[in-house]
Amino acid sequence: MDNEDKPFTHWGVAWERVQRVWPNLPVIFWFLLIWGTKISPLTPAQQIQLLKVCYDIAFLLKDSKMMVVVYGTASKVYREMRLFDQALACYSTALKIAKAIGSIGLQAACYNDMGSTYNKLHNYNKALDYYKQSLNAYMKTGEERKQANVYKNIGTLYMTLGDNGQAMVNYKNALCIYEKFGEERKQADVYNNIGVVFMSLGDNSQAMENYKNALCIYEKIGEELKQAAIYNGIGAVFKSLGDNGQAMENYKHALCIFEKFGEERNQADVYSNIGVVFMSLGDNSQAMENYKHALCIYEKIGEEREQAADLITSFSSRGMDNEGKPFAHWDVAELERVQRVRPNLPVIFRFLLIWGMEISPLTPAQQIQLLKVCYDIAFLLRDSEMMVEVYGTAGTVYREMRLFDQALACFSTVLEFAKAIGSIELQATCYNDMGHTYNNLHNYNKALDYFKQSLNAFMKTGEERKKAGAYKNIGAIYSSLGDNGQAMENFKHALCIHEKFGEEREQANIYKNIGAIYSSLGDNGQAMENFKHALCILEKSGEERKKAVVFNGIGDLYSYLGDNVQAIENLKNALCIYEKFGEERKQAGVYNNIGAVFKSLGDNDQAMENYKNALCIYEKLGEERKQADVYSNIGAVFKSLGDNGQAMENYKHALCILEKFGEECRQAGVYINIGAVFYSLGDNGQAMMNYKNALCIYRKFGEEHVQATAYCNIAAIVGFYDLVEAMELYRSALAIFQKHGDVIRQAETWHNIGFLYLNMSEDPEAEKSLKESLRLFELVFMNLGSLEKLKITVIETYIRTYRCLFYVSIILDKPEQALLASEQGRSRALKDSLQKKYGLESNAPSDEDTRYTSSLINEDNTSFVVICLSLKWLHLFTLASGKPLVTESVPKEIFSSVESEINGKELEWLRDYIDRMVNEANAHVRLNRDESFEDRSLRLSCVDDGDESRQPSVLARGISDEATLYFMKRFYGHLVSGLTASASLQQTIRDTIADKDKYSHPYYWGAFILVGDDVTLTGCCE
Repeated sequence: MDNEDKPFTHWGVAWERVQRVWPNLPVIFWFLLIWGTKISPLTPAQQIQLLKVCYDIAFLLKDSKMMVVVYGTASKVYREMRLFDQALACYSTALKIAKAIGSIGLQAACYNDMGSTYNKLHNYNKALDYYKQSLNAYMKTGEERKQANVYKNIGTLYMTLGDNGQAMVNYKNALCIYEKFGEERKQADVYNNIGVVFMSLGDNSQAMENYKNALCIYEKIGEELKQAAIYNGIGAVFKSLGDNGQAMENYKHALCIFEKFGEERNQADVYSNIGVVFMSLGDNSQAMENYKHALCIYEKIGEEREQAADLITSFSSRGMDNEGKPFAHWDVAELERVQRVRPNLPVIFRFLLIWGMEISPLTPAQQIQLLKVCYDIAFLLRDSEMMVEVYGTAGTVYREMRLFDQALACFSTVLEFAKAIGSIELQATCYNDMGHTYNNLHNYNKALDYFKQSLNAFMKTGEERKKAGAYKNIGAIYSSLGDNGQAMENFKHALCIHEKFGEEREQANIYKNIGAIYSSLGDNGQAMENFKHALCILEKSGEERKKAVVFNGIGDLYSYLGDNVQAIENLKNALCIYEKFGEERKQAGVYNNIGAVFKSLGDNDQAMENYKNALCIYEKLGEERKQADVYSNIGAVFKSLGDNGQAMENYKHALCILEKFGEECRQAGVYINIGAVFYSLGDNGQAMMNYKNALCIYRKFGEEHVQATAYCNIAAIVGFYDLVEAMELYRSALAIFQKHGDVIRQAETWHNIGFLYLNMSEDPEAEKSLKESLRLFELVFMNLGSLEKLKITVIETYIRTYRCLFYVSIILDKPEQALLASEQGRSRALKDSLQKKYGLESNAPSDEDTRYTSSLINEDNTSFVVICLSLKWLHLFTLASGKPLVTESVPKEIFSSVESEINGKELEWLRDYIDRMVNEANAHVRLNRDESFEDRSLRLSCVDDGDESRQPSVLARGISDEATLYFMKRFYGHLVSGLTASASLQQTIRDTIADKDKYSHPYYWGAFILVGDDVTLTGCCE
């Protein structure tokens, strides 16, 4: 009946019969239409022929509505036949007729059908436009039920586009209408769709709730087959939550129903899901059994499945190593079989690809061989899209195998195809894959370039979710490059898009990344806030594995803050989750981090135990690169224990592995560590050689900041014999630290420069450099706030800088500056220590602040700041009360030997010097602090040989007579009881604090400082 739209072309004699039944033509029309498209076993092609007869009848009757129905029905048949051009042509004709007769209802139906057709063509923008026109038309006609159907279509389209927020809005609009009209079956369908949206958003609790709503309705109306589909969905939710037991139970419910109704294809899908559960449980035998059940059914229900299984068997028995040459090893019999099943090759290709990449237990090398079979099929069919898929998948597998050259070659081939066929989306995907590959190669500049090209391409296609992925990748690269500003900007772009689409799971990932950026910037408050945002989302969605990642990040942050208790707690939370899911590789990472915390606590035994746990796992998994990191950490533990031999051995293990894999950039760090070991052994030649090896590598990779560290290490050695060269090296380091804004390292480097000037007898330059160092240190202390762990890392250099400045001031005959330096140093240490210890500021310190004090002095006892005047130095220290509350210029045994060698004249000179310094200190305080200050130095008799040079005093500065009397009465009382001077001072301060009166504030009792040795009274003192 090929009448080519010309009515009655082939009717012939039948025309007379038509004339006789003219009055009944409308009935005949509807009978033919309903029978031909809904009842009869006609093929789509036969249905088209029948519709041409219906068209002739509609034309003969001049019935426009009939014409619309014929064109609309023909369009659906053409769409089923995937003849989309013909389908759209028919819909366009139907729409013209509907507009001509003014039927808004028919127009609405046409718009909806055209939307569905463009959806099939993946032209989502046009599909959305037609759906919206359909919705507007149905709103005009007031047909709410049909509005609901369109809302559902729009929701599904938005879900395809990844706009889950809009998908949810439209599904809920549909649900509201279905509820209004009591359309329970359709409500269940929408609940199911909403469940799918929540599942994709990672909100497992909401997904579960909607799936259960759908299940409840299906149970009520007895829709068992749809119940099975829901059970399958619920199983997927439980699998995502890591609850394999519940996942298995629901999958088995679904399987039971599908078996009851003989739905073999669906049974196969469920068997496959059950296989995945058994795989995650580590039960590979049960997994394989279920995969075989699925495969058996696939073979049974379709010839193409059986043919695919035959090809798999052939592949498995021989390997199919065709080296990219089509059919290189296919024998004649196989080629004949391939020719016989040629019509089914696309299905076979798809089955092989999915089975080989997602279901089978094939190794990556075996997957490559299977992909070569897929390549042969694609080549035979001359299908460029198949070719692209093979090369893209092979690139991913090669990257997993760390065969990066092969991976890049595959991705480059895909890119050529993508450009040839003009697919911007495919080009964007290629750029993204190439970016990841260069990132794995640590070639961050190339990675950044490809990620940016990917972003530009996704901007052209308007795929916002993929733009978010590109922004995230770019942010990660900038983070690796140390450009935290650009990293933050890109992560926030990604976050904005994920928030727009309600992608909570992805938001959690971004919050985690932003937290890491803030942590590296030193903004620990913002870092913690973002980590906790991520944790909150992941707890809501039940993403335990990802919670472990965040716990790990929070643990690292607490470690950085010096709160080792919280660090250990969070790291152990992460470890517990990884152990639960058998994630051994990640367990090893956490063990490594826990080891680092124990190392910072000085607990080398626990550090070593955790590092060895990490090493054991990495050895088991063959993760040699990770082993290198752990060997390096173990080397650091041995170095802190003073075992330089074991430290060297472990550093060399690390270096050997890194050399094996060509990890030059990481080798540099190990060279630095090895250099430090040689330096501590006094072998400056070997130390220099290793430091220079590190410097060479850092220069090669443009790692400026660590180049500066290497310059400083080399300068420390060169300074022994060439002060000028050492100065040049320190200046080079300083320029880099200034460029990168590293204030701490600038301060330390200015100290080193000042010390060199001292050795060069260039005292004014030394003074200038030391003052700049102290200015920067003060800036560091101000900016660090309560980050006491970081203060500890610089406090030693800070104190030595004050010493040097004091010394330079004496040489330059600037006693006032010398005294000012000592007063400033003492004030800084006194303020930090006492305020943190007793929390008497307006804002009480945190537990972390209090822990700092004990970390600084090594013991959890009361601490005070004291000064000790000796021959050469004014010393400023915080000491533990468990030790004598006094400090000396050198260790006691050395001091004693020095003291025994000096004669009486020198001792007299020493006494005069100390007395002069005490008097000048009093005068300085009196001049600068308080006019009512009086000299309240207290001379005490000593229990030793009576040497006045060992006489202690308690020096009070700038407080009233009443406060002094209040304090000193208590001090004398404890001395008379037989306590030492230091113990008396400590007990007096404790008593003063305990009284909780006006003198309990550190302003009063903090002014009393012990000067001299720790002695006891020989008799009573009034």
